[in-house]
Amino acid sequence: MFLAIVNQTRNALGQKSLYWKLPEKKEPTRHLAPKTHFDLIRRTIKQRWFKVLDRWERTEQLLVGVSNSATSNPDSSDHTDRMPRKLSAEDTRLRMNYQHFLEVAEKTGRARPSGDMLYQGMTSSAFSFKGFSVREMLAGFYPNGDDIRVAFHLCLARTGWNPAVLLSLDVNTKFIETHPMDDRRYVLRGTKDRAGGAEQIHEGLFKSQGSAGSVLQKLQEKTAPLRTQLQDDLAKCKKDREKSLADGLALQVASLDRRIMELESAVRSPWIYASTASGGDLVARLTDTNYGTSSNAAKGSYLQVLVREINSNLPPDQQVSHITASDFRDGFAYDIYQASGGSILAVYKALSHRSIESTSTYLRTTLLKAEHQKLFGTFSQALWSEIEVRSAVDPTVLAKWSRDGSLTVDQRNRLNSYRNVMMTRLGTGCRDPFNPPKHIDPNFIADGKSMCHVQRCTLCVEHAVIMPESMQGLCKRLVELRHLKSQMSARTTLNVASLDEELKNLELVLLAFDEDEVRKSVLSWTNRIESGEYRGIVFDGIGLGNVGG
Repeated sequence: MFLAIVNQTRNALGQKSLYWKLPEKKEPTRHLAPKTHFDLIRRTIKQRWFKVLDRWERTEQLLVGVSNSATSNPDSSDHTDRMPRKLSAEDTRLRMNYQHFLEVAEKTGRARPSGDMLYQGMTSSAFSFKGFSVREMLAGFYPNGDDIRVAFHLCLARTGWNPAVLLSLDVNTKFIETHPMDDRRYVLRGTKDRAGGAEQIHEGLFKSQGSAGSVLQKLQEKTAPLRTQLQDDLAKCKKDREKSLADGLALQVASLDRRIMELESAVRSPWIYASTASGGDLVARLTDTNYGTSSNAAKGSYLQVLVREINSNLPPDQQVSHITASDFRDGFAYDIYQASGGSILAVYKALSHRSIESTSTYLRTTLLKAEHQKLFGTFSQALWSEIEVRSAVDPTVLAKWSRDGSLTVDQRNRLNSYRNVMMTRLGTGCRDPFNPPKHIDPNFIADGKSMCHVQRCTLCVEHAVIMPESMQGLCKRLVELRHLKSQMSARTTLNVASLDEELKNLELVLLAFDEDEVRKSVLSWTNRIESGEYRGIVFDGIGLGNVGG
């Protein structure tokens, strides 16, 4: 841009353009935390959300006089274990708090009464001495600042959306719908303003309490009374504004305009909560400036505090990397990329990008670069380790090591055993071709040199080894037997009592292979036999043309 402006100016002055070589535009590089770290963080957030749900359920139980322990084992065969028990001292205190809160809320008509309303003339010390706690009262009915951030970050992890998309959800719109093809699922819709209003779509199960749709539905249910209070406050502010406007109070009108805008945003937001902060709004909401903060800003962001708490219980060599809220999108994309076998289209659809080029650039600067660096390091370590220890390079070992990061002694031994298995004409392996079972070849005499020449391998459960490369031989044998049966007459003297069993076993074994590949192979062998190009072996050197009536 600077060079273009300079050249336009020089050209206007009749001077020649400058031909500076601009530096190449570098693609941004982003750090991607290991999948195990993402999984642990997501699991911790999910567990914290379930604790919030348990707390609200406990509140409902205590209000009807059921102790927490009375429902601890609902499936117990002992009927007395499910009977209501006497409330513990702690349960009694909590129930007293909840009942007091409901009484004050009903009396004042406020879903979130002020501290003075809840104190009812008592001093702070007298209030606490009686066992009352405003924080515990509110936590029994509504999400607090920590709870709402748990829910918000869980939705980030589940959807792969940017924080701005979740914050822009409007409860006045139908952003959660039942899936048109499956009423057990939901469709969650958001809007990405940064992408020109592009629609973001996420699907999930209603029954999963940790899904984004279920979390948002639960929040709307629990915060409905708070939203009603906000709507009442909004209506009052609008009336006050009309009066101030009529009285010509310009400053007061401007102040009320700001308050009205804030209340309108709060009424629309699904991220409202009951605040316990002194001097602030009784009902607060998450915004783009506070969604990532913790209850104690001095300790850092919400995720920084969370990761520190996780690491406090982990050994030094297993510490979790610090991440940001936007990193959840990268973790979500990585899961989609891996689950789809590296499909760019799957990531494109999951992230709702505007173009496939955006997805390609995104993958190149995040997932693929980190993946390739990791793969190169693993491959290099495996390569030089094999050369140093075994003075040889085995491509199969390198592939296994690069794919899974390690190769155990047992796996190496299994590979060697697999390679040493002798192959039959059917392409199957044989564990002991020098000693075929009697039911396969009753006349065989073992001498350590002679090998089984019957090779009806699908009847030999003792020694047969089915391998991925066995499909062609098994299909050939299947066609041989089908052709044999079609050529046999009632006068045949050949003992073929086990033909049906062998055919049945072949058909069962071929179910393990790709259906289309099996069909093509069977058709190919059928055509070759019918044209005379191939003449199969039936028993002990007897060809198909020698069996008949």
